Amino acid sequence: MSAEYFRPQVVKMLGNHSPEEFVQLPQAQRTKILEKSQVKTLKIPVMVEDSGMDDDDMEHGSVLRQRDLVGDGAVGHQIFAEAVQMYYDRNTFSVDSHWLGEFLSQADEEGGCLKNINVKVWLEHPYDDPSMQDPKDTSRDERLVRAGRADGAEAEEDYDLNFWSPAGQQLPKAVQDLRHLFSLTSLRTLLIEVIGGGAKDGSDLNTQLKVREISRVVKRLMDKFGGSKRVKVEKVVHIGEEWLPGHSITTWWNAPSPFEKEQLMEGSTSFDTVMRIQMEEWTLVHEKVAGPQATRLYLL
Repeated sequence: MSAEYFRPQVVKMLGNHSPEEFVQLPQAQRTKILEKSQVKTLKIPVMVEDSGMDDDDMEHGSVLRQRDLVGDGAVGHQIFAEAVQMYYDRNTFSVDSHWLGEFLSQADEEGGCLKNINVKVWLEHPYDDPSMQDPKDTSRDERLVRAGRADGAEAEEDYDLNFWSPAGQQLPKAVQDLRHLFSLTSLRTLLIEVIGGGAKDGSDLNTQLKVREISRVVKRLMDKFGGSKRVKVEKVVHIGEEWLPGHSITTWWNAPSPFEKEQLMEGSTSFDTVMRIQMEEWTLVHEKVAGPQATRLYLL
């Protein structure tokens, strides 16, 4: 369908102004108009597999984020750029971890700068099923090229986007997924939801194993994006059709005090404190250095 076919929808989304009229309006007025179609009060669920656009999508402003529908030339480019910037900057997106790489690539290609993301990490990763194996994601290489590192040289932190650890071991799929977040330059909020059955407080074995699996990459995300004030983790119980409110486990990544460690040895400490002590062990890595018995410790 041509841009002319969608022109009535475009005009409606622009406050009943033609594209040419809209770009002549003051910035504050353009912002107010775009907010009505681009800013949502609820989290936006990301469905990468669904690439189509229905009437409801059109009614809610996606037509302004289609390059070929807002018109050619400087006017269309300006409308597209302003709509995309507001859409990605002002909304919170909820995405399954296994779709994260594709979603970030899509946002990057459109010129959007994501600021608020909820990532759903399932206790049972969909691609653990051999019939749904995920092919190696090439979006990392594309983003590095756009970031100006097409010469093959990688910054120190770039291995976080690889599927392999520095030691040459293949990373768990949930870790592969979360490492895509290192391609972002800044975030206001990042919520990682560990979803599945078990205990609400995360004390069940399956949740413990999953949290241990992602513990180091979450630690590094906290280090990069501003600590636990911006990066939060919750356990969400989901069984069948039932969803329970998320239970925060963010404090597990807070370093325990020497006094709390003493309490643990005496058997008089809380589960939260036990987990903080356990998390310190999970995120602590031993690395061999010069000498037959020399080692050093560092947080990964």
